[in-house]
Amino acid sequence: MLERCSVFAGGFDLQSSCAVAGSDELDEYAVLEVLDALVRKSLLLAVRSGGRTRYSMLETIRQFAEEQLVARGEASEIRAATRTTSPGRETDIMDLWDSPRQREAYDWFTVELANLRTAFRWAADHGDLDAGSASRRMPPFSPLISKTTNP
Repeated sequence: MLERCSVFAGGFDLQSSCAVAGSDELDEYAVLEVLDALVRKSLLLAVRSGGRTRYSMLETIRQFAEEQLVARGEASEIRAATRTTSPGRETDIMDLWDSPRQREAYDWFTVELANLRTAFRWAADHGDLDAGSASRRMPPFSPLISKTTNP
């Protein structure tokens, strides 16, 4: 689970970790137990804010876990799973952006910016035009997403 969650450079929530868990047999409670064990071992940090919990890793741990994921040849599969974390999320966020609830879209974007940049960079590096164009469909955010993708 640690290796699979390493694809989230900006942290993740329970829903995101379930998307990359890799087994339909693992329900949210089973994934939550694994996340809790990783927190107790100090491999994950859990931050509770506004009634929500987000998990993150120290960058050195995340990079090591990601290297292990790549070595096992599972990185592409896990990256693909992150694109389907929440179907229609882009549309939902853009609908919020074009409404009086724009602040919610901004807050979501602020939290997810590192993950969006990492996903865009990975897609660009691997020639995955579908994934790369997904972030481009968010016009207000696309300059910020691609801003740091150039070496």
